[in-house]
Formats: sequence, C-alpha cells, structure tokens
Amino acid sequence: MPAYLLTWNPKGWPRTPAEIADRNEMITETAAGRDAEHRWNTGRIKQVKEGSRVFLVAMAPINGVIGSGIVIRELGEGRRHDNPTKRVNLVLVLWDAYLDAPQAMPMTIDEWKSFGVTPPLRQSGQRYVTDVARFERRWNKHLQRIGFGAPTPAAPSRPEPKPRVQKARKASPQVASARTRS
Repeated sequence: MPAYLLTWNPKGWPRTPAEIADRNEMITETAAGRDAEHRWNTGRIKQVKEGSRVFLVAMAPINGVIGSGIVIRELGEGRRHDNPTKRVNLVLVLWDAYLDAPQAMPMTIDEWKSFGVTPPLRQSGQRYVTDVARFERRWNKHLQRIGFGAPTPAAPSRPEPKPRVQKARKASPQVASARTRS
C-alpha cells in the first residue's frame, strides 16, 4: 500500500492565535510520545482511505517533510478552513510525528523522484510514495538525527499502526470536535 503525501502551506495556516495554539499542541504532543488526532484536508482527492500511512510535506519556503501519521477515519466532504465556500475531502489523522518547521526533513527533486514522487506537490493526497519501507527508514533516521521522540522513562512506546487505528476509532469521542487542517 502506498503512503500518501499531504501538503501544508505555511502561508495559509495557522493564521489565528487559536490555530497557532492548535499547531503548537500537535508539535508538543507528538514530541512527548503521544499521538495527536486532527482533521486534514485532501482537497478534492478521495483516494486517501482509512488505514493509509500519510506524510505531511511543508511547501515553500520550508520544502520538507514535517509530519507522519495514520488516517483513522474518512470524514467525507466538508468546508475548507480558509474558504468556507470551497468543498474539500477531509480525513481524520492520528499524527505520530509533527515537527516544527526548522526540523523539517529536506528533500531534493531527485530524492523525491527516487521514491516515485514527481514534484511539484500542489495538493494533499495527489502524490504518493511507492517505496514506503525505504521512505520510512529515511524518515526515522531523520527523526533520530534531530532527537525527536528520544526515549525517556515517561515516554510510552507506540504500537503498530493497525491496532492504533482500531484503538483511536474506539476512543475518539466526537469526530466533530476535531479541528480542520489544510
């Protein structure tokens, strides 16, 4: 199964103090070894399904990978957070890593191509990684290099993705309470 690439435009989100606080919470939670559950906008793309592995790519000026997670629920069509007149497809993601922009894993065009991805990445879910195992290894090496999720006595280990999806589906109180991201 391929891993889908979601995109984040730092020029468009976060804009408000509440959105900044939400983003900072995702960074803090995942750095502490806890998953952060939030919606994400996949534009008009509907191929990102429950159980899909996703990576978050920050667009210019950052140009790098800043997050990873598992889609725990397809939410269907909804309003775009920055333009309520636009309809987009939404998914609920259980983020296991969400980095601050300076910690992004940089990727050159040639590196993207080596993973079966043809830039430019303009829309979430439109592109995917074909060699997921090799991409995961690169991502994990990057996380180790920056000291993300360094083992501490208080940090719990994360179970495999499938049980995490099932657990999150059972524990998720109200999908409506999750915040929209794009």
